[in-house]
Amino acid sequence: MDPDLWKLMVPEYGARNDMGWHNSWDKLLRWIRYVDEYNGTGKEGFGDDAVLDQLEKITSKENLVSLFEWIGQE
Repeated sequence: MDPDLWKLMVPEYGARNDMGWHNSWDKLLRWIRYVDEYNGTGKEGFGDDAVLDQLEKITSKENLVSLFEWIGQE
C-alpha cells in the first residue's frame, strides 16, 4: 500500500489528527472503508455486518501485511 494512501482515505485527516482522533482503530476503519470502496461494493458506514464482510475480503497475507505495516507507521 502506498504510504500516503491513508491520508487520502479521509480528507479531513489533518483536523482529525489535531483533535487526537488519529489512532490504530481509526486507521483500521478507514482502511476497511478504502477496501470496500476499491472493491466497488459502495457500502456506507461500519455496521457490524459491513465490518465483518470487509474483514472476510481482506484476509489475504499480502493485504494483512500491508494493513499492519500501515498501522505501525504512527
